Amino acid sequence: IIQASFHLPLPSRQALENWFIVELDGIIGNREPNDRDRWMSVFHRVIDPALTTPRTVQKVINGIRAKWPSVMNDVDITDFVALETIRLCERAIYEIIRANLDWLTGGTHADFAAPDVVTKDIAASAMSKGLPIKQVEIVLSLLFPRFAAAGQHSFGRSSLELSNRERRLC
Repeated sequence: IIQASFHLPLPSRQALENWFIVELDGIIGNREPNDRDRWMSVFHRVIDPALTTPRTVQKVINGIRAKWPSVMNDVDITDFVALETIRLCERAIYEIIRANLDWLTGGTHADFAAPDVVTKDIAASAMSKGLPIKQVEIVLSLLFPRFAAAGQHSFGRSSLELSNRERRLC
């Protein structure tokens, strides 16, 4: 037996993106994102950067395929695809989200923590994990309106109503 390694060129970013979109369309069917502009922003700033190899594209597609049937009527497509991508490809960011989920989603104990304290804790956690703080801020701001509004120290009722209507994370 002779083993030889071959270095194959990586597919172009465009080829990986196109493959992902075709596979995703095959899973979600004719469902459309609630907000097309938001989908494009989240896709290009959160999802696409994580799809660096054919293996990562396949891993994310397999994760979506496995979970989609059980959540398809309960979630926003943008949030679901972004979170599944983060869970599978950006584990450290996913752990930050899990650790702060109650506050990020406006859960039962969310009002007990001041926004500036939580955002500082998130930044400290990102730094301790070696993550670029700006990347974490972008991801959290795009997915969680409460985090995006933290600088304003407000999370109005209209944001909650919109989030519920669109089946957003919060």
